[in-house]
Parts: sequence; C-alpha cells; structure tokens
Amino acid sequence: MRSLEKAEVSVVASIHPWRRQPGDALQSVTETLKLPSMKAKEESPRRPEDAQLWAAVDAKLLQEAPEEALRIADTALIRAREAGDKRGQATALYLSIHAKAIQEDREVIDNLPSLLREVAALYREVGDLTEEESILKDIMGYQLGRGAKNEVSKMEAEIRDLFAAKKQEVPAALLRIAAVHYASGGAERARLLAEEAVEAAATLGDQ
Repeated sequence: MRSLEKAEVSVVASIHPWRRQPGDALQSVTETLKLPSMKAKEESPRRPEDAQLWAAVDAKLLQEAPEEALRIADTALIRAREAGDKRGQATALYLSIHAKAIQEDREVIDNLPSLLREVAALYREVGDLTEEESILKDIMGYQLGRGAKNEVSKMEAEIRDLFAAKKQEVPAALLRIAAVHYASGGAERARLLAEEAVEAAATLGDQ
C-alpha cells in the first residue's frame, strides 16, 4: 500500500474530526465575516451506548492505535447488525470507515462517498435528520478536499433539500454548510452562504 500524498491526507482528514465541534467553525464564520450572531441547531444527543462507542474508538485513535480502534468499531457493528439496531449500525459503520481511512486503506479512501452514503441511509431509516446531515457534510468536506466543485455543489443542494419543508431550520442549516466551506479554506463561499442565512432569517422574522 503506497503512502498517501499530501492532498490525500487532507481529504482523509475531512471525515470525522471537524464536525465534532461545529460551533467553533460557526462562531469563526460569524465573527470573521462580521455577521449577526446566529445560533445553529445543536447536534442531537447520542444514546449512551453510541456515545460510549465513540469515546472508546476516539481513545484508541488518540493513542495512535487505529487497529484496536477498528477492532472495537467492527465488533460493535457485528453486534448491532445481529440485534437489528440500525442506529447502532450507523455509528459503528461510520467509526469503522474512519479507522480504516486513518490506516490508509486505499479501497476505503477511493470509495469514501459511497461508503458514507451507506451510513447516511441508516440514519435516514431511523429518522435522524441531524446525523444524516452531518454525514452528507462529511461527503461535502471530502469533495472540497479533492477540489471537485461539481460534486460539492451537488452535496450542497442535497443538504438544502433536507430542509426544503422546514423553513424555520433553513438559516441554521445554511450556516452549517458555510462552516464546512470555512473549515476547508473557502471563506468567500462561506460568506455568501452566511449572508443568505441572515436574509432567510430576516424573511422568517417578517412573516
């Protein structure tokens, strides 16, 4: 297995870590672009068992033991499948994908968008719009890292579609998309999206 090139390392890094504390990126967007403060919807609390799995995998990754992290995630995935636990499957599959990417698994890296879509589909099955959006943003971050502008535009549109029938949530959703661009160095696109979010919020206030 060949080592990852510098650009590919950036692509792999786009999955998982940045979205853990989206508030930091959102705050940077509003402060840097001098926009009115807008609070984005917080991530939904994870079930205790899912939170424990995240913590266990993260601990091994911090210890630079990705093989052990993968073992933990894959064991949890098998158990979730046996129990018919779709939410548990989504969490474990996501963490398994990340652990493999960290180990420079070429097949995983080359097929990251399609693999992440499997995770998004599981979250959709259980009706977790927040986590589904987060996975789609990971795919968008991956495409930003590759410089795939057309794919980035498609992902933006797909995330927007999640909230097409929920106008009250559109401003915050736009800010979250802006945060992905900002975290990837796309300050100008982040500005445009953030300004659109402000306008959308103002429109809602007039209704």
